Amino acid sequence: MKIVYRSVGLLLLIAAFVVVPTRVAAEKQKLRFTVALSPTLSSEPVSGRLIVFMTKSSEPLQVIEPSLFDLGKVWVAAKEVRNLTPGKSIELDPDDIASPAPLSTAPAGDYQLMALLDVNHSYSYSDMGEGDLRSEVISARGLTPSESDPVQLTLTKRVADEHPISDTETTKLITF
Repeated sequence: MKIVYRSVGLLLLIAAFVVVPTRVAAEKQKLRFTVALSPTLSSEPVSGRLIVFMTKSSEPLQVIEPSLFDLGKVWVAAKEVRNLTPGKSIELDPDDIASPAPLSTAPAGDYQLMALLDVNHSYSYSDMGEGDLRSEVISARGLTPSESDPVQLTLTKRVADEHPISDTETTKLITF
């Protein structure tokens, strides 16, 4: 009887060591993003809505933005971020909050990727705005989102006000 219990115990122990590492390895293969804040961009921690854009667009892009005419062209993932410290990074699981579907379900291919930190939560109303932080657009050739190493993106650019309002000789700015 002791031999049977020892054998069953040994089999359970072996099964635990075989099953657990396999499960952990499978989790590590799903697409993840590691987004860092460049110390040259900010000396203080920043907060906001972190948005990662992914597109198969064949033309090189300076900025990635979704299109209202083709909602499936750009895949989007998001996460709320609090106090991201310069020089540090945060991991984003692109399956938690995503559109049009979890990013790990995207077909394999050549992609362009960009991260945006929407510091005043205005992106859904007015696109990128003054003070938002973004990364360069990077290329990911042969990306298989269901089996991928983490993709590193670094916030290195501050979005400037494209249409600053200022006084001219004929127009004076009035605030109230």
